[in-house]
Amino acid sequence: MELKELKQRFSKIAQIDATANQLQFAGTHIHWKGLVGSSRSLCASALADQTPGHHLFVLNDKEDAAYFLNDLEGLFPEDKRVLFYPASYRVPYQLEETDNANVVSRAEVLEKINNGSNVWVVTYPQALFEKVPTQKKLSENTLRVEVGKSYSIDFINELLLDYHFERVDFVYEPGQFSIRGGIIDVFSYSNDHPFRIEFFGDEVESIRTFDASSQLSLTTHKHFNIIPNVQGQLNLEGNGSFFEFLGKNVTLLQFSTAFCSPCKATAQIISHLVEGMDDVVYIQVASEENLKLVEKFDIKSTPTVIFFNRNGIEVGRAVGIPTKEQVIISINAVRTPSDDVGL
Repeated sequence: MELKELKQRFSKIAQIDATANQLQFAGTHIHWKGLVGSSRSLCASALADQTPGHHLFVLNDKEDAAYFLNDLEGLFPEDKRVLFYPASYRVPYQLEETDNANVVSRAEVLEKINNGSNVWVVTYPQALFEKVPTQKKLSENTLRVEVGKSYSIDFINELLLDYHFERVDFVYEPGQFSIRGGIIDVFSYSNDHPFRIEFFGDEVESIRTFDASSQLSLTTHKHFNIIPNVQGQLNLEGNGSFFEFLGKNVTLLQFSTAFCSPCKATAQIISHLVEGMDDVVYIQVASEENLKLVEKFDIKSTPTVIFFNRNGIEVGRAVGIPTKEQVIISINAVRTPSDDVGL
C-alpha cells in the first residue's frame, strides 16, 4: 500500500471526522485510546490535516517525541508545518550548557508562530517548562531584511552587536556574522543555514542561503528575518510560557496588493487599533507573492481582512476599507464566540 493511499484511508475514519468537528468548539476535551505504534501519528496527522490552526503534540519524553516526529516527517516529507521543539539545554537548567542546534529549532518554531504560520509542533514536557520571550519582545527584536530595500551596513552591524551576535571572519554557527565590503553573512538563530546579503550601495541586491562549510549557495530568498538567541539575553528581558506565546484569541490576516491606496488605509486603521492588544495578532500578506494563499482563501479583491479565532477557524471577513468601529466590533465578537462575524 502506498503512503498516499494509507493517509487517505486514515482520513476517512469516522472518529477522525467526528473529532475534527468537536475541536471547533472551545474547551473540548477528547481522549483517544487503543492506538499503538505508528497508528498514533497516523490518526493525529489525519486529524491535524483536517483542522486549521496550530497543533501541539506533547510526548512523554525526548525519545518518544523523536519517534513521533520521525513518523510525521515520513508521512509529510515536504511539509514545512512539521517542527520539533526541544529543550535548549544539554544538561537540564544549566544555562551555560545550551545546545545551539536546539536553540535554532526553538527559534524557528517561535518565528513561524509569530509570523502567523500554522505549525505542527512536536515536543515533550521538559522543553515546555522553559520560558520563552513574549511575542511583543520577539517582534521588537526581529529585523526583516528584504531585497530591494535600503539598509545602512553600519546600522546592521550595530544592531547585530546589540543582539549579542559575534562578528567573525567566517560564520559557522548561529549567532555569528561577518562583513566584507558590500556583503554581510548572518547566521540567524531561526535557520539551519546562514544567509548572505549582497548590497549595491545601501540597497539589498540579493539574499541567499549558503553552506557554511563549502560556501556554496543553496537557495535565493526575497526576504528573511534576523532573530537573536531566544534563550539568551532576549529571554531574560521579558519572558512567558510557550502556551502564552502559542495562543492568541484573534488573528487578523490582511491581503493587499502593491500600489493599492485602500490597502494602505486599511493597514493604518488596523495597525493603530490593535497596538497594545496583546491577544490580537495582525498579519499583512502581499497577494502577488502568496498566490497559493489567495487561492486557498478565495480572495477576490484587495484589501480583504479575514478574522480567525484562536483555533485558526475563519469567523468572518471584511472586503474594502472597514471603519474603526467595525474592526473593534469584529475583534470583540471573535473574543466572545457567537455567530460568524461579517462586515
